[in-house]
Amino acid sequence: MLSIITEFSKSILIFAVVLILLTLISVLPVQNSVVEKKVDQFFLGNGNLLIKFGVLIDRIVSGDFGKTPNGNSIFDDTLWSYMLSLELIIIAGAIAVLLSIVLSLYAAKFQNSLIIKFLNIVVFCFCNIPYFLTAIVFIFIFSIMFEQWFGYSLPVTGMRDVKDKAFNLISHIRHLILPVSIITLIMFSQMYSFLRMQAETIYKKHYIKFSYALGLPERLILFKYVLKNLLADILRNTVNLFQTIIGIIIIIEIIFSWPGIGLKAYKSVINLNVATLFCIILMISCTVILLQFIVQVITKSEYGFLRNAE
Repeated sequence: MLSIITEFSKSILIFAVVLILLTLISVLPVQNSVVEKKVDQFFLGNGNLLIKFGVLIDRIVSGDFGKTPNGNSIFDDTLWSYMLSLELIIIAGAIAVLLSIVLSLYAAKFQNSLIIKFLNIVVFCFCNIPYFLTAIVFIFIFSIMFEQWFGYSLPVTGMRDVKDKAFNLISHIRHLILPVSIITLIMFSQMYSFLRMQAETIYKKHYIKFSYALGLPERLILFKYVLKNLLADILRNTVNLFQTIIGIIIIIEIIFSWPGIGLKAYKSVINLNVATLFCIILMISCTVILLQFIVQVITKSEYGFLRNAE
């Protein structure tokens, strides 16, 4: 119980640091008078740092970050965009994690396999090719070339067809394919490389060799010893990848015009929308802090089922 309280206190402290940094932004010298005016409006024109800090907390608790030019709530509008980004990340992440676990275990077990060597080369290439270039190549192949070859192409902009007046599941899935594929490749290439090395290390442990010497079934060794010891690395790496993908997704959403948090952040910077940017930063910060807290509880606390994995 003490370790959970400790991790929770750390999370609160990190969130407090984020709030303090956002508050300090309001006193930084700004050459642009429009930005300075919008920052003052967000903090209700108060000059005292403590009052500004209180205003920020009040906005978070009430969910009142102001209104968009259309009259909608900035918080609700940003939350909807964030859900669309999470849709991409969760689908791509689930596919990438599953593939990474299966292939990394296979690669660790059969390191000299020609298939694994070929896969390692492909993964190495994807790790070193710029992500935006991969996205452009995918658009060229699956949209332009497919249209010439098969008379059919995957959509590359938006989340649904222009002709759809209401939500269309099939159209939505078609629009998901390309951005999800790019994010999946990014996450898979990063996670596979890491998990393969971790799995190879686990297979070299003495207790694994001893388990094989005892003649224990392969399935028992895999699930009880190898996979369970690998889960902690999977969880930590997934959270770290989430933070990386949040940065990359801005580029992906701009390329594919996906109306998620990345595209909204880009438009907010262009339009100098300070309130929306603060809302985006706080949403992402809360998500990352919460994920880190959950992973730490699972892997380190006395209640974590991975604490004594070995």
